[in-house]
Order: sequence, then structure tokens, then C-alpha cells
Amino acid sequence: MDKLQRERLSRLWRGKSYVEKYGKVRAAEIIQKLRKKHNFPSEEAKRRWRENISRGQKGRILWNKGKKGLQVAWNKGLTKETDQRVKKYAAKLPKARKGMKLSERHKRNIGKAIKGRIAPNKGIPASEETKKKLSNLLSGIKNPFYGKKHTLETRKKISLSRMGKVAGSKNSDYIGFDIEEYKEDIIKMYMIGRSTNALGKKYGVAGSTIGYYLKKWKISIRKGAYGFSGLIICKDGHKVRSYPELQIDNFLFENGIAHDVEKTFDFQNKQFKCDFYLPELDLYIEYWGIYHNEKYVRRKERKLEIYDKLRLNLLSIEWDEDPIEKLKFLIPLCATKQRILRT
Repeated sequence: MDKLQRERLSRLWRGKSYVEKYGKVRAAEIIQKLRKKHNFPSEEAKRRWRENISRGQKGRILWNKGKKGLQVAWNKGLTKETDQRVKKYAAKLPKARKGMKLSERHKRNIGKAIKGRIAPNKGIPASEETKKKLSNLLSGIKNPFYGKKHTLETRKKISLSRMGKVAGSKNSDYIGFDIEEYKEDIIKMYMIGRSTNALGKKYGVAGSTIGYYLKKWKISIRKGAYGFSGLIICKDGHKVRSYPELQIDNFLFENGIAHDVEKTFDFQNKQFKCDFYLPELDLYIEYWGIYHNEKYVRRKERKLEIYDKLRLNLLSIEWDEDPIEKLKFLIPLCATKQRILRT
């Protein structure tokens, strides 16, 4: 019999009993074999069960006799403190369920059923008495995890699931990721002056988390250089807003290059500030320390247009560039300028 014939026969027999398919004699043989194979109860055993159930129910009045519609459960509103029946059942239930294990399919079904359901005690703080009871139930050897440890794989999953929540679960920049994959980028940005807090905001974690991983990667942590009002105090007393700007100011000061911080200039009846201004060279210096903020990028583009329209000499230093390397060319220029001024 080929596949097509089997399919036709299957469609023909679908929904029919064994007797209709094979006849009484053959059907009886098949049913007997199936009962032996799967331990199905015999007709005699079924008859005895029915008789026992009938005898047990005889003379009993049904609880819902004469009632219509949805009935209220008998134990509604009752507790083990107020009703002896509930107390007895509550004592039996843990013993009855002891050692029971749910199948994976059962667990999945329960998960689907309760998904999205709001917990009945949400927003209701537990009483001190309840907290004490829970503490007693789960303390020491009563705790199901007592004496056990999470595997490395489980710890990694927990870490990834919690990452970013330290900085706030409502953080719009939060992304779940393995921070080790960004090790080189984080180290590079930190070495050129980005703070741990700035890096934390970029990657959606707390600044302390970035500091922890930097220590783990054997990177020495900079000492805090902040003074009052969130500004950083430089060696010459100037106040700047970021560590790279501190590096720039200290470099200019150590090499004897005269400079002003946040010098203002006018454009269309509005005042704008530059990060640094070198009067000897009539040079403006801007450090662009942020690249992932749209508002900051738009402001940067607008400011570059203003510099171009005013034909001002501008030196731009990007966030991923080493500011010291960009400024080294100034040393001979300023030295030459000073020699000319002396003569």
C-alpha cells in the first residue's frame, strides 16, 4: 500500500470506531492488545468503580440542589483562624503537595496564564508580623537555596538582567549588554578624560559600575578634581566643566601660553562663549565632549557656522581625540611669537 492509498484510507476511516473499520472480531482483538499494552482498565473494573461511586453518593443531597446560577464558594471569606474546616485543609495541603514536581509544560502554562496579571498585593506593604513570619520560614536551613551557589552562567544572566537598573529602571538610554564587549572603548574614552559618570550615562549603568570594571581591568582611577558648583579647578585657578578641559588648561598653563576661559563673542545681538581663547595667536579652542546627544550636536553645528561666518580662527578637538597631542603644535608658535614681541 503506497502513501496515497494510506491517506485515502485514513480519510475514509476518520471518525469511525474500530468495529466500523475492522469488524467485531478484529476490533475486539485490537482493543484487548491495547488494554494490555497501556494497562487500560477492563470493562469489569469500570463497572465496579461505578457501583462503588454510586453506593458512596446514595442518600446524599447535592449541595446545589434547587439552586440556579453561579454559586458562592462555601469557604469564601473564611480563614483558618475563624473556621476549623479551613484550618484542617490548610494543615493537610502542604503535606499533600510535598515532593510534587510540575512538568515543564505545566510551568509554561502557568506562566502564560499569569503573564500580565497584576499581583493582588501590589502597592500594599507587608505588615511587620508577615515579614517576621516570612523571615522565620526562609531563614537558615529552611531556605531552599541554603548551602548552594549560582553557576557562572546563572550569575552572568542575573548580571545582564539587572544591568542598567542601577541607574534607574526608567532610564530611556538603558540597554542590556555584556560590558566586557565594550572594554576597549570604555578604557579609551576614560583615558582621554571622560568621567565614569559620563560613561555610565552612555552605557546605561551607574558611574560606580564603570569604576568597578575599570579597577577590574587594572586601570588606575583618577582622583576627584572637582571643587564647588560642579566645576573643576585647574592649576592656574581657572574653573572648567570636564576633565579633558582640565588637561587643556593645565597644558597651556605649564607651557606658559596665555589663555582665557569661556571668552564671550557677539553674533547677531547674541553672546556666545568659547572654551578657550589664546590672545597671542587670536585663536579660539573648542572641545566637543559629547557626541550621542542630539541637542548638543545641533548646537555644535550651529556654533561652527557662526565661527565660519565671523571668520574666526578655530581649533576643534573632538571627544575621541587626545587634547595634548592636538595642542603640541602651539608650543613653538607661542615661543616664536614671544621672541618677536621681546625684540
